[in-house]
Amino acid sequence: MIQITKDDVVRSVQELVSERGRQYVNPRYLIAAGNAYDADKVTDVEAPYGQSYDGICRYVDPEGKPSCIVGSVLAKLGVSIDELKKHEGTSAGMLTRALTGEGIIGIDADAAYLLDDLQTVQDAGKPWGVVASSNYITV
Repeated sequence: MIQITKDDVVRSVQELVSERGRQYVNPRYLIAAGNAYDADKVTDVEAPYGQSYDGICRYVDPEGKPSCIVGSVLAKLGVSIDELKKHEGTSAGMLTRALTGEGIIGIDADAAYLLDDLQTVQDAGKPWGVVASSNYITV
């Protein structure tokens, strides 16, 4: 079982922002923010970070790489891509509860709340640097 604390989540977010950059935005939101595209209808649009993306926010992208901030954090902490894929379409809170119930992770309440908050800010289309700083994570 993977034990996850708030400090683990904070360190992972700092690493992800360092790797992808403070201005990195989940590809779904870059597509949706560009008025030329309807995110619900776009297919095979080139997005940053080497992804070809279909406009849907996912824990794992179509190429099998972690995508959204929660999927990326949990993968960095050792949750397998296959486990994340099984829970596509669920909220961050539902994901952590399911992974806990399946014995994949043990997570403290502060870490679970932080993941949920990170996802909420990302889902507003904010760059990951803003997502981190809005949750008092120094990047």
